[in-house]
Amino acid sequence: MNIPILIVIVIFLLLVYINWINSDRRFRARAESLTRRSAGGNDLPAKEALTELRRIQVPTVQDTFNTVQILRYNFDVTPNDIYMGHLLDTVLNGAVYLEPNADFIVNRLMDITYVPPITKEKIIENRIQSAINSSPNKKETIITALTNTVQHTDDLQNVHDTAVNRELNKTLSELKKSYTGLNHVQDAVEFAKIKYTGKELDTILTLLYSLETYNIITFNDSELNIFNYVWDRTNHSQNTSNAGCMKEAIINAVRDFVENGNKVCPNGRCARLLTAFVGLDFNKELGNVMTMEAHRNEIFETVRKLIDYEILMASKCDDEKLRNLASNYTGNIDVKIDENTEKEFKESIRKKIENIIDSDKTFTDIERIELKRECSIYTLL
Repeated sequence: MNIPILIVIVIFLLLVYINWINSDRRFRARAESLTRRSAGGNDLPAKEALTELRRIQVPTVQDTFNTVQILRYNFDVTPNDIYMGHLLDTVLNGAVYLEPNADFIVNRLMDITYVPPITKEKIIENRIQSAINSSPNKKETIITALTNTVQHTDDLQNVHDTAVNRELNKTLSELKKSYTGLNHVQDAVEFAKIKYTGKELDTILTLLYSLETYNIITFNDSELNIFNYVWDRTNHSQNTSNAGCMKEAIINAVRDFVENGNKVCPNGRCARLLTAFVGLDFNKELGNVMTMEAHRNEIFETVRKLIDYEILMASKCDDEKLRNLASNYTGNIDVKIDENTEKEFKESIRKKIENIIDSDKTFTDIERIELKRECSIYTLL
C-alpha cells in the first residue's frame, strides 16, 4: 500500500477514535448538568439527562448507576422492570472495582434492591489488598484501608439518602410533640407580604396556597401538615427571640420549592421545610441532617485516629511486650511478639470501636453490626 495513503488512513482512524472518546465525555457532562437542573421529578431535564446517558457508546459502571438513580427516583421505575433489572445487575457486577465510589454505590443500591453480601465482601477484600500493596508495614496498611474507605461523593440524589430521611423523620417527630393543631398558611402569607414583593412574592404565595394534602410515603404525612408543624414551632415560647428569623427561613425554603423553573419533588420540598431553621431553634440539633456516607466517614475517621493513638501509646508504655507489638506494627518484623499481648491489644481496640459505633444512633441494628464487622476486618489485620 502507498505509504502516504496509509498515513492518511491512520490519521483518519485516530481522529474517529478521538471524536468517539470525546463524544462520550460530552454526553456524560451534559447528563450531569441536566441532572443538576432537574427538580427531582420526571421533568424535562431528567428526561434529557436519560437521553444523554443512553447516547454514551461505551458506558461505565458509574454511567449505568446514574441511569439507575434517575429511573428509580425521577420516574419511579422499580427493580421488577426488565430493563431496570439488567442495569442493576451491571452495576452490582462492576461496583466492587469502583474505588473510591464502591461503598456509596452499593449502599444506595441497598435502598433500591437486594444486594448480595458477597458484593460488600469483594469491596473490602479489594480495599485491603490495595492497602497491603501500597503500605510498608501493618500500621500503614490499616490506616490506608480506613482512609480509602472515607468518601466524599457529590450525591445528586441525596434527598433519597437513608440516613437523611431517618434524621428528617426524627425532626418531624419532635415537631409534632409541640404542635398546637393550627393551620398557619394564612399566617405565612401575611408574613411574606411584609418581607417580599413583586414576582418573588407571587411565586411564594402560589406555593403556599398549593401545599399538597396527600400522604408522602417517606414521612407518612402531607406537605401541608409538615409546613404547619414547622411554622408552629416558630411560636414556641423558647423561640421568641428567633421567631422572625425562623419564619423568614421557612418562607425562603418555600421559595426554593422551585428550581430552574420546575417544582422539586415532594421529598425535596419537605426536606427544605424540615431543615429550614437549623441552628435557629432552641434545640440546636433540630433539622441537622447527614448522609449515610457522612456518618460512615465520621466512624472510619475516628477509628483511624484511634488506631494511630493506640499504637503510639503502646510504643511509649512501660510494658516491653506492648512496645514490641507497636514496633512490629510499624515495620520491625523481626521483633518477638507475645501472642496474649497481641490478643488483648486487639480485643481492647475492638471494644473501643464498638463503643464508637454504638454512640451514633443513626444506624439500624443490622447496619451497626455490619459496620463493626467492617472496621474489625481493617483494624485487626
